[in-house]
Amino acid sequence: MKIGLNMPGWVKILMGIRNAIVAPFGLKDGKHLNTDNGSPDAGTGAIFPVTYRDETEVIVGIDDRHLDFRIAVHRDKDRIVMATWVRPHNRLGRIYLTVIMPFHILIVRNCMKRIARASQV
Repeated sequence: MKIGLNMPGWVKILMGIRNAIVAPFGLKDGKHLNTDNGSPDAGTGAIFPVTYRDETEVIVGIDDRHLDFRIAVHRDKDRIVMATWVRPHNRLGRIYLTVIMPFHILIVRNCMKRIARASQV
């Protein structure tokens, strides 16, 4: 499952743009990720800290003042399922979610394709 949590270069570029845009609003910029609250790294190139891990599931995510989110990747025999949860806290969170949703969908689909390809090898 590690392959699905490691982000390709184009996602890192988008995250850099996102970080530059949200910095004036006091939102987390990603520089703390993988070290926040001692959370273990999700793998080389991973951009979010692991909040839960066992043999079949990994959950990553962060809590911020505008929203909290989690991404879960679960393996059940020959199936891989990815789910996301987002809880906006305020108007800024709802606006942010509206703006990033198209990018989120692209990133999640890309992650699932990489997981599917890796599982066929």
